[in-house]
Formats: sequence, C-alpha cells, structure tokens
Amino acid sequence: MGLRKWVADQAIKNDDFLQYAEQRMLEDQFDTKSSGIPNFLGDIPLGRLLQDFPDSAALFGSPSYTTISRDGYKLNYVIHKIIDDISRMGSNIPLTIEASKNIQDLMMMPTPGVPYTKWMKRAIAEKFLDGNAYAGITLIGKTITRLDQFRPDRVTIETTTAGGLCERIFRYLHNCGGIREFLVDPDTGVAEIFHTKFYNPLDENRGLSPVIAAFKSLTQNNEISRIHTATLKNDGAVKGFLNLKKPTKDGLAAAPGKEDMKGIRKEVNDILSGVKNRGKWAIFNWLFEFTRMGQTGAEMDWNKNKELTAREMAIALGYPAELLGFSEGATFNNIAAAQRWLMIHTVIPVLEEILADLSMAIFMHTGEMPVIEPNREEILAIQEIIREKREAAGKDFDRGVITLEETRKEGGYPEKIEGTLFINAGRLPINIDGNDFDLPPTNEGDS
Repeated sequence: MGLRKWVADQAIKNDDFLQYAEQRMLEDQFDTKSSGIPNFLGDIPLGRLLQDFPDSAALFGSPSYTTISRDGYKLNYVIHKIIDDISRMGSNIPLTIEASKNIQDLMMMPTPGVPYTKWMKRAIAEKFLDGNAYAGITLIGKTITRLDQFRPDRVTIETTTAGGLCERIFRYLHNCGGIREFLVDPDTGVAEIFHTKFYNPLDENRGLSPVIAAFKSLTQNNEISRIHTATLKNDGAVKGFLNLKKPTKDGLAAAPGKEDMKGIRKEVNDILSGVKNRGKWAIFNWLFEFTRMGQTGAEMDWNKNKELTAREMAIALGYPAELLGFSEGATFNNIAAAQRWLMIHTVIPVLEEILADLSMAIFMHTGEMPVIEPNREEILAIQEIIREKREAAGKDFDRGVITLEETRKEGGYPEKIEGTLFINAGRLPINIDGNDFDLPPTNEGDS
C-alpha cells in the first residue's frame, strides 16, 4: 500500500477530519461537491489539510512547524503574544562580549543587512515554534563571516548508527531552491551549520517545541473562537431541528418515506448549515416547521474555557498569565513583578542557552572561545533584584563577616575593577588589616 493511499485511508476513517476539511473548504470558498472530500489527496487545498488538521497529532504524529506556526503564531493571539514578547525581550538585552574584533563584528551583524536584534528575535521565536533554530556558517579560513538563518521546516536531520550503537547525526539537509548538504564530522560532531535546540526526552538530535505540550489547549482555544465566529455569522443560531407536522385527515399529504427524509435532510443542510449560508432565509412548505436550538449548559461552559486554555498555554511556555490580562487568581502583586519573573525564569535562560551554543560553535570552527553573556547590569526589569543583592552584600561587609572581594562577588559586581578602589579604613571587616588593601593616602604626609 502506497503512502498516499495509507494516509487517505486513515483520514477518511476519521469523521472529525472530514468535518474539519469541509469547514475549511467552505471558509476558503471551495466547492465541496466538485472537489469530493474522500478524494482530497487529488485536491491541493484538501491535501494541505493533512498537516493543518488540529488533531493531526493523533493521526499523523506530533504537529509540524507549519501547523504550529499557522494555527498558533498566526491564528492564535495567545501564542503570538507570548512568543513575540519573549523573543523581543530576549533580543533587546545588551550583551557583554569578550572576543576578537571579528567575532564582535559578527555579533553586531550576523548576516549582512540583518542586525543582531532581528537575528536573535527570529532565533528565539523559531526555537519556541519548532524546538530548534538553525543557521548556516560561512567560513573564510578560520574566520566566520556570516550566519544565515534557516527556517526549521526546511532543514532535515539524517542520522546513522554506523560506528556505534546509538544514532548520531550524519548530515543536515537544507532545502530552499535546491538541497544543500552539511556533513557532520563523526569524531568532533562539527558541521558548517549552527543548531540550538530545546531538550527532547524522545530525540537526542532534535529539540521539542514547548507549544506541543500545550497543543490540545491551543486546538480547543481555536475551536472555541471558530464556534463563536460561526454562531455570529449564522445570525446567532447555533443549530436547530426541522419538525415534520402530522399529515392532514383528508390524506392529501402522505408522510415522507425513508429516502424522502434523507433528501430533505440533505437539502436542509445545504441551505441552512455552514458559514456559506449565513444571513440566508429558508422557506418551507406547510408540512415543516424549523425550530432554533440554543446551547446546552455543557456547551456554554466549554465555550467559556478560552481563558482556561490561554492560561494552560502560558504555563507551558513559561509566561505569567497576568501579562495576558487575566487578573483572576493572580500570583504577582503587579505587572512589574510578573515581567521580572518572566525575564529571570524564561527570557534570560533561553537567551543564555542560545549564546552558549553559539559560543561553542564559534570555538569549534575558529579555535577561539568567546565569552558572550547577557549584561545583567543593563536589564531594567531586574535592577531591583540587583540593588537588593548589593544592599545585602554591603550590610554583610559592614558587619565584618565578609571581605571586600566576597562583597563584590555576592553583590554581582564585575570581576574586573576599572580605576582606583577606595575603601574606608574605619569600616574594615574583622581581623583584616588596612595594609591588605591599596588604600589612598589620608594626607600629604602619608605614604
């Protein structure tokens, strides 16, 4: 059985998929009758639904980068805001770079015409959407001249078990107007491609998107929005039923048979159901009466779950729900506290991980190990924490329980001291002589 035939059989057996396909075709103004839903593989719009189907994870494995990007980042305001906020905050954090001028220039503009902030924003966003971020490395001798970013869905990782029992990456393939191959050195694991990824418990070679953990919540959130939209477009009517009146005593109107009822049901569905019929009026003869139905209590409760599913998505991506505008059950005193938590527990760790992977890639190709770190001194969101740490360190120093060097370390001051270090001899820690330090002269006679 061919792959296309197998996929077709699996999808056709799934009623939810067929209903979703019909709905999408109606929204895209495709004619379901002429296309023929069971023959969807021959129709481009329906073929695309294979990876768009919200429950595709159950039929076809984990949702793809394309599915998450479209149903998540493009169509869902929660995923869009979370990823946009995290990537924007991370890319705007100033860096401390200790490296050669070539590497400093590379970090300022990794790709010609693309400054660091835009490059890093895309890297963080793609890492959240796919679990992986890639960039091709261009070398001239032992100098990296550019880092061209690759969209994750255009990169294929091929593995091999040759030379060992566990799978290792054999090569990367980038498909964009042609296939470009990046072979991986079996001894060093080096290839001319930069790859940073999130932890994946089921795959050592490819990262796992945190959106996958919240994919059911994402699907429910989108479906609730679709129901609300369809209800409004259908003149506020959720659904209804067609009531068949009893035949008259004179027998002029005979009760319809089974085939008649099937035809009536199909005709009613064609003229009343779906978004395409919004705003239309149906006319029935005197035998029928159409009654609108409201939502059940369970349906109304489910439709109110948009906030719950939004909270679940925020939790999975490490984002405080308060920043989405939800005040109920708030765990932070104010927005500033929530932003500080986001910066400390999500944004900075993700940025540091990418920078560490980038530093290692630079070292493996150039032999120079740069120090590229977020400059915490310049991050406004955590200035209060830095100030509290330094005040605590100063108090410990005043009590004489730690040395000046320990004070600087505890307070998070830079290791290197620029200029002259001044210290009050009357405030030295216990059992420490002022001669241990380079003290400034107290008057002209001192030396």
